[in-house]
Amino acid sequence: MAKARKASKRRVVRRGKKRAAPAPAARKAPGMLSGMDFAAVFGLWKAALTSPEKAISSQAGKAGYAKGILMLCLAGALYAVISAILTSNFFVLVLGPAMFAVMAPIVVLVGAAVVFAFAKMLGGKGSLREQFYMSAVLLSPIILLLACAKVLYIVPIIGFLLKAAAVFVLEVYALYQITLALRSIHGFSTMRAILSWLLPLLIVTVIVVIFALIVVAAILAVIPAAILVGILS
Repeated sequence: MAKARKASKRRVVRRGKKRAAPAPAARKAPGMLSGMDFAAVFGLWKAALTSPEKAISSQAGKAGYAKGILMLCLAGALYAVISAILTSNFFVLVLGPAMFAVMAPIVVLVGAAVVFAFAKMLGGKGSLREQFYMSAVLLSPIILLLACAKVLYIVPIIGFLLKAAAVFVLEVYALYQITLALRSIHGFSTMRAILSWLLPLLIVTVIVVIFALIVVAAILAVIPAAILVGILS
């Protein structure tokens, strides 16, 4: 009996002891690219090229500045690497990835903001966040293809023309993608979506042409004076 009582007391004491809860594992601060699923990103870029309408609809409600910036940074860095390899440019290979990774999101954000302003004037209902994110999704693979187009330089004599033609086709396709995105984001008709990017494009073109004409006129005005001075001297 005495042994049975001692054994029961030991069981009570053991049950009464509380085990210390294990300390939670320390969480590492997420890095800039730690949350990016590269397989999913490249899959999304493939869909943006082959089926832009499905890619746009699949990203509804997922827009974010950070995700768009990360995608464009990746596309910009890859553009520099591909360009450096195809052109054998060591300078671009060393400094290009960082430079283009910074430039790509800035250029796309500025462009998206300008188009967004015109879209709002035409009655657009979407947000700049949505428009920038979809621009990043659609334009990132175009950026990579623009780099790959440089391989056409190796074709003798007509390589430059082939590359220019490829760039033209990619730019037209990019405008088609942006038209689909604007139509979806802002609830636009196709015509309003086209006008959203066509109007600022025309304005910029007119400004560039006027500036070029001013420069040419200034040069033409200086040349006769220089000739006259040379004759008189």
